Amino acid sequence: MMGCFCMAKLTREQRIEMYAQYKAGKSISQIAREYQVNNNNVKYLIRLLNYHGIAVLDKKYKRYYDPKMKQQIIDEVLVHGKSIGCTAVEYSLLSRGMLGNWIKQYKTF
Repeated sequence: MMGCFCMAKLTREQRIEMYAQYKAGKSISQIAREYQVNNNNVKYLIRLLNYHGIAVLDKKYKRYYDPKMKQQIIDEVLVHGKSIGCTAVEYSLLSRGMLGNWIKQYKTF
């Protein structure tokens, strides 16, 4: 069996199709298997699109977040107690893992 691809390797069109399949009743695990991605990545994509709409996929994938903005996002989790997942969706980060990595880096300084 082939290994799992990360969501970053999927096209905008594939992500939209995944969302459409979910909305049509296909299970998250079926979609994850079909696209060879982790179930959690599919769940995050669905949450992101439910919150922001498909237009969120129009943003560039390699966006720059200045240090002040990163600190504000990190503080939402560490100071205000919001979950990483909810905060990542709210700020339309393309992955929940991105915020997790920022927090790990922050804690090492």
